Amino acid sequence: MVILLNGIPADTTLEALTGFLAEHGLADAHDAQLLPGDGSAPAASFRLDVSAAEAEAVVKALRGKFWNGSELQPQLLVLGS
Repeated sequence: MVILLNGIPADTTLEALTGFLAEHGLADAHDAQLLPGDGSAPAASFRLDVSAAEAEAVVKALRGKFWNGSELQPQLLVLGS
């Protein structure tokens, strides 16, 4: 399952992102990436090998958390095949 993490701090590095995920019990997250954009809405994504229900629980746990002064707005991405 892919989780989109909106609202990350603008100066976030990939190292900082993976560290944040590990600190929040998500050390098994993989394929983390900072998403390109104009900097007005910094975002990242990462993948977890879990069920949709477990991924939704992660989204709920992260929603509204503050990280370096930025409020996180995660969402579960459902990708069709």
